[in-house]
Amino acid sequence: EGALSGIARRWVQHHDRPSAIKWLLAMDSDGLRAGERDDAIADGFRSWMQIDPDSAQAWLITQLPNPGLDAAVAEAGKRLTPTDPDKAMEWALRLIDEEERRIQLIRAGKRWREKDPEAFSAWLAENELPEEIRLKILTAPKGGGRMKLKPQPAATGQP
Repeated sequence: EGALSGIARRWVQHHDRPSAIKWLLAMDSDGLRAGERDDAIADGFRSWMQIDPDSAQAWLITQLPNPGLDAAVAEAGKRLTPTDPDKAMEWALRLIDEEERRIQLIRAGKRWREKDPEAFSAWLAENELPEEIRLKILTAPKGGGRMKLKPQPAATGQP
């Protein structure tokens, strides 16, 4: 288990990166566990994004649309969400799998709204999102929804 992902990561790190992803796409799924090829594509593409994000994204955009590359598209979005949530939104919109698209749009939208509310609002005014996704983004608490707990004093007689 995990061998295919290891091969993908090493191939991307030491050899021709596009050919690693193309090889995985061409692979027959007989004998593979469910999701194994998608996991390997995600792991290989994640490595490529760490090494050279510009060439990884440039190559990926030339390969779309391709449902087999949804794992790579999702990785591009995940990788960009913390620093470039607007670009992550663009990648999320390219996802073919509806549930993954929903998840990635909400994640990137929340981050973008938090990081640059004016730019996000302007984008939202110009672009349509399903109402459920729009509401999840707009009603999310600032700060990623993490509760900040104040330390409570110990009860009397308690350590």
